[in-house]
Amino acid sequence: MMQVIVEKNGLGGVIIHLNTEDQLFDKGIDSRGVKLEDVGGAYTPNTIFGIKGKFKGKLELGLPVDRVTLYNSGEFYKSFVVTTEQNGDIVINADPNKPNQNLFDRYGKDIVGLTKNNLDVVRNILKNHILKYIRTEYGKG
Repeated sequence: MMQVIVEKNGLGGVIIHLNTEDQLFDKGIDSRGVKLEDVGGAYTPNTIFGIKGKFKGKLELGLPVDRVTLYNSGEFYKSFVVTTEQNGDIVINADPNKPNQNLFDRYGKDIVGLTKNNLDVVRNILKNHILKYIRTEYGKG
């Protein structure tokens, strides 16, 4: 039932948005609410300003430099997937491998996962969809 509800209602996309956009990009925090720079360090000057002739820095790309977002090309964010296991658990996975580093090694595995507040958002959405599913499938009883 959970897999049907998640897939039918596009909840995977909502979960990914909460993890990548709300937590990582907008706030620069992991699933525990810890600032990413406190875990893996702040951006280096090369990351902020780039290296002429090699790569553009975050400033030139118009990306935030006041917090670590783990966003540059968007490939890491695009790697996020949500699956539903047989027992109903909803699991978020992402590919942490970037050229020359593994984001899990530097920033921890908690970069994938939802904060307590975002878990509450998902629980409320799920609750409403589950109630709707039960009413539709089994009548208003």
